[in-house]
Amino acid sequence: LQIQKLMYKDTGMDIWNLNYFFYWGEHKILPERKERYAVAVLNISQFRRYNVIFGWDAGEQLLVMVADILEREIAESKEIRARHQGDRFVLLLSWEDWEQFQQRIKKLKEVIEQCIYSNTENKLNVEIGVYEIPQDSSDLHDALNFANQALDFVKKDSGIVYYDDALEEMIRAKHEQEMLLETVEVSENFI
Repeated sequence: LQIQKLMYKDTGMDIWNLNYFFYWGEHKILPERKERYAVAVLNISQFRRYNVIFGWDAGEQLLVMVADILEREIAESKEIRARHQGDRFVLLLSWEDWEQFQQRIKKLKEVIEQCIYSNTENKLNVEIGVYEIPQDSSDLHDALNFANQALDFVKKDSGIVYYDDALEEMIRAKHEQEMLLETVEVSENFI
């Protein structure tokens, strides 16, 4: 039991870690699913600055508070909350109606932001990247990568980005532009 706790629990707080997220999600939840699932990655955007100003202990207390909110907001029997890294959390969430699911994500963001403000008097933005897992897939590694990619494209106004075909096309176009720029820079160095 102690070894399992070390393998699957975050060392700093009472929350699952990525090992548990991948193992339990890929081997228990997704193979037996009856509903649809999505991965959501949450990031507290000004957390590093908060940590510098108020100290490491205050930062840890803030993260514990967020972890507690996530525990209340998920259905533990069929969903997972885990600490991703630093100030990031990852969720495996079920859904039936996509519009209701989007409202759930928006409400979750608002609840966390409001709780942070109420408890710290600091306005910190929560950013969320979401990826809908295809019904025929149980690969949470890919799903987490896509959700992280969506998080990279979050704009300040909404704070939530869903990975979709349009975003994938934008990512490919950006990659091609960067490759082209690198090729031009390399050629200029040889001239």
